[in-house]
Amino acid sequence: MAKVGKGTKLFVGPAATVQNPALAAYTAVTGTSWKQVAKLKEFGEIGEGSREVVKDELLDEDNVSKFKGVNDPGSTTVKVQREPADAGQLAMKAAVQTDAPLLFKLVYSDGATQYFAALVVSAKNEASGANDVMMTSFELEYTGTVAEQAAA
Repeated sequence: MAKVGKGTKLFVGPAATVQNPALAAYTAVTGTSWKQVAKLKEFGEIGEGSREVVKDELLDEDNVSKFKGVNDPGSTTVKVQREPADAGQLAMKAAVQTDAPLLFKLVYSDGATQYFAALVVSAKNEASGANDVMMTSFELEYTGTVAEQAAA
């Protein structure tokens, strides 16, 4: 059965000590070390892919040759309704000024959880119209694989 995004929650944790933490590094973080990011509107994509490697076009070949390159964890944009005093949003804004990736946890409405480490590379406020809610967009660059934990 299909699931909806309603009820999904994003939490930000402490700085990661390595670029690609194991699941145990995430589950060792407890209690108030995880700060919920309030007013989550959109999370974007999460997952892994590889870079495409293209061999130069050669005059004596009819096709371009393509190969699978190194793994690239990718990036995503997180959109939230702007809440200037929210601890989760403040932690993400502060992370823009650091070089260390943060630990994150994304909890779905069915209880399944995905953990990942990411650099917060930007935090931009959006105020587009008189009848629009002010938003903040955070650009995240994943630094390793996504660890998953099934719903209990």
